[in-house]
Amino acid sequence: MTKQWMILNGEISSTTFVFFNWINDANTSTSWRVRDFSSPGKAKIFKPQDFRPGLSPASILASATVKEPAKGMNTEIEHEYWHNETLRLNFLYLGKSNGAAPVGEKPVPEPLPPRLTSAETSTPSCQYASTRLSAFFVPTTSTDDWRRLLADPVKHWRDGYSAKLLAERWQPANGFPSEVKAALAGSAVFRDIEFLCGFPEHKVALPGGERASQNDILVLARTPDSLVSIAVEGKGEESFGPLLADWSVAASDGKVVRLQFLLDILGLPQAIPGSTRYQLLHRATSAVIEATRFHARHAVLLVHSFSPANSGFGDFASFLQLHGQQATEGTVITLKQLGDITLHACWVCG
Repeated sequence: MTKQWMILNGEISSTTFVFFNWINDANTSTSWRVRDFSSPGKAKIFKPQDFRPGLSPASILASATVKEPAKGMNTEIEHEYWHNETLRLNFLYLGKSNGAAPVGEKPVPEPLPPRLTSAETSTPSCQYASTRLSAFFVPTTSTDDWRRLLADPVKHWRDGYSAKLLAERWQPANGFPSEVKAALAGSAVFRDIEFLCGFPEHKVALPGGERASQNDILVLARTPDSLVSIAVEGKGEESFGPLLADWSVAASDGKVVRLQFLLDILGLPQAIPGSTRYQLLHRATSAVIEATRFHARHAVLLVHSFSPANSGFGDFASFLQLHGQQATEGTVITLKQLGDITLHACWVCG
């Protein structure tokens, strides 16, 4: 009999999940080992002799604070999958990103928050980052500064498209444009909201691959009671990108990990319609992650539309329906409570 788990056990490490393998065969002697996938590169392998005498596999499982069945991928060759899985579990349960202490060290354990579920999501305490992103930001003085931040400054900087339209509307305002401020202030929660700072083309790292969620603007604002994280998505006539069904075709292991992470963070069930726009999932997740990082109590997915035909509003409305809510233009809609953070959404016409 072989048992495989991802476990959190203070006897081994209280700062990272580890892969625990226990072979208990009547025809062979019992053996067990631990693999630490928390660091990129080759996994660290630990055998019973690396720990205190008398530590048994049964006692390890019995005393584990959390244990998750580990199935599927071969631990000998699929390091990237198990590395991402380790980071995902560390993030969900411990509220930490990377840099876990090595196995064998005995740091003082921290209180364990409840697991994220589709019913009630407990938000982590810091930004997820499988790859560390820059912590320094340069002020903008003109729309040209916005342009150079784009992934493709030529292709994405076009008249009538969201990147240029947003820059031309937000840079001169040096804060919330009037229509955005009016929409937010129409909510009792954000009646006295104050713009603090904005970060064009702000990247938020996600598990399951190298590509981050690149927000058109990440705004940090405040009310008299709390900070507010706002992920702004500009909208021209272009679409919101691929449908979830298309994005998931022949999904890699990384995509499976990423989608599970997005659903966990947003408190959504495992099966959601394939017609959902993937971009709205990871953009809303960005708002929640950054709300957590800045200890904000509110996260907002804000679509700033410049489309005369309101292109994409149907996709936005479908996303809100996943949370049991109906979309209304120019109105802040509260979607749900995610632990200490309230998630909202708003469609603003510019």
